Formats: sequence, structure tokens, C-alpha cells
Amino acid sequence: MNSLWVITGSGKGKTTWALGLLVRNALEGRKGAMVQFMKGYPYSEVTFFSGNPMIRIFQTGTPCFVKKGDPLPVDMDEARRGLAIWNSLLDSGECTIIVLDEINVAINYGLLSMEEVLPLIERSKVEVLTVFTGREPPEPVKFLAGRIMDVREISHPFNKGILARKGIDY
Repeated sequence: MNSLWVITGSGKGKTTWALGLLVRNALEGRKGAMVQFMKGYPYSEVTFFSGNPMIRIFQTGTPCFVKKGDPLPVDMDEARRGLAIWNSLLDSGECTIIVLDEINVAINYGLLSMEEVLPLIERSKVEVLTVFTGREPPEPVKFLAGRIMDVREISHPFNKGILARKGIDY
């Protein structure tokens, strides 16, 4: 069984889909974690799962938007901190699922290199389901993935003038 899954696509819901996996895992009495890359904003899932021993969420990044191709040193440091958290989660052996939220984007934006990420994918292969989320997964990630889900946007309320709603869209 390949233990790398990818949730990608242009539509909203990739993080929510991954959170659903973590909840299902926890309902079976198994621990999981999510490392959020490029997300310093206090999203509702961070508050909700705070203190929950079954689902731990770690945020890396600042509340500011990262520009593609021109990352700040702090953005790169935060992304590498995310890799260190992933590595320590693997060391602990506690998690059966580790979600790396928006890691595809972090790689595409130049915050991380495939050379940094590949050894951790290799370490995760047998005992941990590793889930990458984010748009445009790099080719090596797609090649290694045992499952790839594409979340496509068919229609979006924003196109009708409806702004993002707290608790629904973020």
C-alpha cells in the first residue's frame, strides 16, 4: 500500500477533506496531526482541536500572504519549521495520519525543495498515511502518490458576489 495521498485541485475544500480524514481516524482511536504550511491566521480548526490529544494541528507561516517567487526569509524559516515538526511527528511514532496542508504550494513557491521533502516521504512510507494538500503538486509528488484526489470548482458563490463566510469557507 502506498502511504502518500494528494488532495489537490482548483476548488475549495482540500483542507476540510483532510480534516475529515483526521476525524475519522480519531473516531477509531488513532492519533493524527496536521502541519499547516503558510498559514499563520488563526483558522477555526486550530481553535477547535486545541488541546485535543487525538488531532494536533501545528501552524507554520505568518498571517501575511506569501508572494510566489519572492519568499521572505521568515517564510522559508517557517516552512522549514514545518518540516522539523513533520520529522518529530515521525520520530514520535504516535500518528497514523500526518496531513501536510498546503505543502504543495510551499514547494511551488520556493519555500521548500523536493530535496528537503523526499527523505521525509521515504520515512513515512510504511507506518504513516501522509497526505499532501494544495494546488499543483510537483511531478515527483504525483509520481510517488498512491492516491490523488482532484477537488474541482464547478461554481463558487464569490462569482455571484457572496464573500467568504467564516465557518464555511475558512
